[in-house]
Amino acid sequence: MQNLIITHSDIRTFVKHYLSQRITVDTQAVERQFQRRALREEIKKRWEYEQPLRDVEQQIAGIEIKDVVQPQFAMLPAQKKLADAIMAPPGVTLEAEIRRRNRAIQAVTEYCGVEEGGMHAVRLQRSSGCITPPGKSKYVDLSAQALEAAKVSVYKETRPRICFVCLGKENLPTDVRIHLFYTSGDLSKHFKNKHLGIMRCDLCQVNLDDKMHWQRHAHEVHGTVS
Repeated sequence: MQNLIITHSDIRTFVKHYLSQRITVDTQAVERQFQRRALREEIKKRWEYEQPLRDVEQQIAGIEIKDVVQPQFAMLPAQKKLADAIMAPPGVTLEAEIRRRNRAIQAVTEYCGVEEGGMHAVRLQRSSGCITPPGKSKYVDLSAQALEAAKVSVYKETRPRICFVCLGKENLPTDVRIHLFYTSGDLSKHFKNKHLGIMRCDLCQVNLDDKMHWQRHAHEVHGTVS
């Protein structure tokens, strides 16, 4: 019947010209891929069902959860404090939950005073004493030293990587004021996007007349190109 349909007198014509004898697809690899995909789906469904139960059981038993989500990028200290406070696990008791809620509210309140400027997530280089300060007075001394070093850096002849406008705003957190940009070009972008219309230098305590005068002051005095 097949030969009659395709007008062949012999079946060998079909086998020779139409039916390939080579298998070009790795069927075993295809089957392994299907198995891996099925296994991933099974693990995902099991995790979505079992993991919440384990978390609740650990919280009831008072066991500290060890699976801590690691941030993909470095954050400013104020951002890290805000994320840690909001993502903290619920308290076991009512008093613990009230304390957790109050810490989250306080973190949000403090973060409202942070001015964002499209900064790159680059960790500031700190001394080992600043990471774990033994007392408040020593931390204040280190912050003052960091501010003085930053003020010196924005008056150098070389192009700086610290924004002199943010540095002059005393109402901003210290980490934001001395933020170190990845390159001087990133600082120029930040200056043009955030501070080009201010026309006042708090570091030098001077008011500028117009935009061109402001750009000239930023370039000649503080080395910031815009």
